[in-house]
Amino acid sequence: MKAVSILVNLGLSLFTLFVLLTDGIPTEARFIALSLLLLLVPGLTAMVINRAHPAPSRRDVFLTRAAVVCNLGLLGAACWSFVTQFPSHPKEAGLVPFVVLTFAAPALSLLVLRRHLPHPPRVRTATP
Repeated sequence: MKAVSILVNLGLSLFTLFVLLTDGIPTEARFIALSLLLLLVPGLTAMVINRAHPAPSRRDVFLTRAAVVCNLGLLGAACWSFVTQFPSHPKEAGLVPFVVLTFAAPALSLLVLRRHLPHPPRVRTATP
């Protein structure tokens, strides 16, 4: 499942890059931010999932948490974009696959990050 998540994330980054190259870079700040999220978050997530170790270091734990927060932000931004843009967006050949990939990548990433990556051991305190 980790390999599928990495492929889906890299696919989303490449699809976004293709859309930006063919349709042009957006001019509004909110769409520039969304484009950056769609390019950078999948790359970060693929790197974090690929670097998974059985005994994570503090850096690995930090990167895992950062990837979770970024994927939650990407999922929220995708929902916002879907609600505000999809109904009035012109029908294009790759629109539905792009929307599906935009929702699938962060959702699958969150599932993989939650289920397959190690978490730091919990420190137990002695009870008196």
